[in-house]
Amino acid sequence: MNSTVISFIYMAIIFVVFIAIIFVPDRRRKKKYSEMLGSLKVNDNVETIGGMVGKLIHMDDEYVTIQTGPDKIKLKFKKSSIAAKINQD
Repeated sequence: MNSTVISFIYMAIIFVVFIAIIFVPDRRRKKKYSEMLGSLKVNDNVETIGGMVGKLIHMDDEYVTIQTGPDKIKLKFKKSSIAAKINQD
């Protein structure tokens, strides 16, 4: 085989490995995030992407309402702004 063909094959293999290293973990992270959003229910403690922590008191398809602070202030957020579900241990 020609050395040009062999070097092209090596470059193609490196490219495939590089793509796998970049995209596979991102796909897993997105899937885990979607599962977390799907498992949310009323009375779960959540954290928003802005760092606000509170108890989920109302949900619909697009928005959630969070109750936070000692004054029990109610805030409405888009469901996609939920960063994490906080475990109640």
